[in-house]
Amino acid sequence: MLAAAALTVAAIGAATAAHAISSEPSAATVSTSGHEGAYVARLSATASHGRNVIQISRSAGRPSLGKHNNLLTAAQRQAAARKKSLATAADDAEVYAGELNRAERKAERKAARKAERKAERKAERKAARQEERQAERKAERQAERKAERQAADDTITSAPPPSAAPPVAASGWVLPVSGYSISTWFGEAGPYWSSGYHTGVDFAAPYGTPVLASTNATVVQTGWDGAYGYQIRIQIENGDQIWYNHLSSIEVTVGQTVSTGTPIGRVGNTGNSYGSHLHLEYRLASNLASAVDPAPYFSAQGIWF
Repeated sequence: MLAAAALTVAAIGAATAAHAISSEPSAATVSTSGHEGAYVARLSATASHGRNVIQISRSAGRPSLGKHNNLLTAAQRQAAARKKSLATAADDAEVYAGELNRAERKAERKAARKAERKAERKAERKAARQEERQAERKAERQAERKAERQAADDTITSAPPPSAAPPVAASGWVLPVSGYSISTWFGEAGPYWSSGYHTGVDFAAPYGTPVLASTNATVVQTGWDGAYGYQIRIQIENGDQIWYNHLSSIEVTVGQTVSTGTPIGRVGNTGNSYGSHLHLEYRLASNLASAVDPAPYFSAQGIWF
């Protein structure tokens, strides 16, 4: 815009000066200085029919357009350089952020694996301690059972030798075995029985001692019965039942009728048993699911243990 204005002024001055010179040569003066782009133009029209004086003058140095353009170009280059620098910094920041994010995820995965391995080792140590304690308790229980079996064997060894068949009471009842000793009475508490107490009377006797039917009855069940081992159940006339347990052999069958003193089996050590003995139970017809103390029912028939 400045260049256009300067050119316009110069054109006007040149045209006016040419007109003045051609009209009145003596009245026109044109002067130029030694400075680049500087000039002085004066036009006097005082001698021409009384017209007003027209004067155009420019003596100051005109700025160089090339220098201005050079400054603008330098500023543009600086701005472009700054813009490029900022873009590069932004790219670097984005790359760094990505690397930092990946490093954080890697550290998190490493920490998670470390925590997992630590938890696994802790669980393994805990399981090992539990297994060790269980093994210790198992060994203790085995030692206790061994001691109990030894005590039962000592009791059996001290029992008197078998004698002839026990006498029959006037009621027609008889003891289930001969040559025995009572090793455990009904109702004794202890951890050896699922009910928490002993549900019968144990007759310690040598292995293979004959087991007799205590009175006239019918065999209602024979065979293996879990913790009772080999078992015989007989039912008497009033519906009550007598159970003979831990036998080594069974010599009767279901439905068979037996009389007082009939051999029905032999003393053994089967089932939940720690030593050779006969486990005798008495069950009432009104509640066959629960055992009662057999001693009163035998003594009522004249048989004392």
